[in-house]
Amino acid sequence: MNLFYLKVLACLFMLIDHIGAILLPNYISLRIVGRLAFPIFAFGIANGYYNTKNKKKYLFRLFSFGCLIQIPYSIIADTARLNIFLTLSFGLLFIITYDSNLNILLKGLSSFLILYISDISNMDYGSYGVLLIFLFYIFYEDKSKLFISFLGLNILFIYFVGFSNIQIFSLFSLIFINLYNFKLGIKARYLFYIFYPTHLMVLHLIGIYK
Repeated sequence: MNLFYLKVLACLFMLIDHIGAILLPNYISLRIVGRLAFPIFAFGIANGYYNTKNKKKYLFRLFSFGCLIQIPYSIIADTARLNIFLTLSFGLLFIITYDSNLNILLKGLSSFLILYISDISNMDYGSYGVLLIFLFYIFYEDKSKLFISFLGLNILFIYFVGFSNIQIFSLFSLIFINLYNFKLGIKARYLFYIFYPTHLMVLHLIGIYK
């Protein structure tokens, strides 16, 4: 499965999740399916880091798009939570910091600040999202260690941070991620960017007028 189809699947899972959250909140099965979306996007960031020549430009693109859509996102979704593109950009920043030439003290301080800001700013998925992106980077080629660390991260956030128990189903995303054939497929970067705010707007309009 190439990257294009992997992202299409992630968008489908995200759509199902948001249908459950916005239109059919009593159908928990939709939210369970939706747990598969974010890990695929998180993997996409790690994969992008390995395959993008200009990593700073990649970071700027993610962060600037997240800032651009934040106000309309807040209005559409009626939430103070920061959107997922900002989470993805912080995850990428965490990897860049880890892979930088900073001394260990500055790396540790910078990494802590990234995680702290992601939580206190009410960012979608917060430090969990940032750490999951990092796990996909650090265990990019080691499936067994990735599974164990992903499981451990879920257990930590479910039992000690207060995440919903259904987050454990996010582990099933590895089935699809492990099918990735390291090929790009159709180049449609901005299609996925635009899909995120557009589908939310459509679902909320349906919720208002149904």
